[in-house]
Amino acid sequence: MPIPNPSFDADRAHEWWSMRTGKPVASDKRTRFSQTEKNL
Repeated sequence: MPIPNPSFDADRAHEWWSMRTGKPVASDKRTRFSQTEKNL
């Protein structure tokens, strides 16, 4: 059964975070699978 996350911040829910550095990532510059996508 899911439980509420006490650390959830609705104002920051739209941000993307780097799992490697723990810092926010510019979502307009990221791609889902950048290492495998081809520029067509």
